[in-house]
Amino acid sequence: MGKRMRRVRRASVAALALGGSWAVGSSPAVAIVGGGAAGSTPWQVSLQSGGSHFCGGSVVSDRVIVTAAHCTEGLSAADLEVVAGSNVLGDPAAQRRGATVISVGDGGDIAVIVLSEPLSFGEAVQPISLATPAEIAASTTATVTGWGALGENADGTDVLQQVDVPLVDDDTCAAQLGIDGSVELCAGGTGTDSCYGDSGGPLVVIGADGRPKLAGVVSWGEECAGSAPGVYAEAPPFTDWVNAVTNAPDSVLPSEYDPVQGEFDGEFGEWSDENWSDENWSEDDGWSEDDGWSEDDGWSEDDG
Repeated sequence: MGKRMRRVRRASVAALALGGSWAVGSSPAVAIVGGGAAGSTPWQVSLQSGGSHFCGGSVVSDRVIVTAAHCTEGLSAADLEVVAGSNVLGDPAAQRRGATVISVGDGGDIAVIVLSEPLSFGEAVQPISLATPAEIAASTTATVTGWGALGENADGTDVLQQVDVPLVDDDTCAAQLGIDGSVELCAGGTGTDSCYGDSGGPLVVIGADGRPKLAGVVSWGEECAGSAPGVYAEAPPFTDWVNAVTNAPDSVLPSEYDPVQGEFDGEFGEWSDENWSDENWSEDDGWSEDDGWSEDDGWSEDDG
């Protein structure tokens, strides 16, 4: 098995939390590979710190964003800004919100961010529902979006990218990469892929109702667009928890929500160094943008 590589630049995230910057094209980077500029993707957000993008995320309600747990490693809610409503980084028309809570899912690379103020829904900003296991099982391909770079050691850009990736069954991926099929799924391995800088962004399938559904969250891979697929945190196992956080009254935030006990008790904990260590992950990382979700592929203004 090759070396696991998180699809966010760990060193850059730490620097950004201290007020540094990560300018487009300033360092070797990698991200969406084999795709093109994204179409309408109103659930996509950029996570930023110090004014610079470092991870993606998905809108699931006007106050809640789903992203990867490793994107929040070493950061407090005060370090984050969530930018929604534009495919172009730096767009002055985008909606910008601070964060009040970061909550990490138990046992998977998934986290939710609670915003300080609600997003305004319209054509440019819309929530996405989490897929069901049956909707993922019925799909053979998915679409992944992000601002990552276009290939290994490629410079990044500021236009959202998208690409279609074939879904890989859990047994095949477990044999190849040793994934935990209960909380992870795989896609790619045929020249299209997510990559560094895309971490936390959405992997989307078309649900039984014809609408886009969040199947997974960009997590890690051995290399970008190599023979091995990319690995995603699987969304359905965390649906109850995400819904619990989403529906929790503001008066009981901030903390981690336990949907079983119905109270905040910190059960979901932190993503520990045991899970994400420097020994297991490369710090080579980046972003770019030639990929997209086309309006013909399953999202229209009429669909919401």
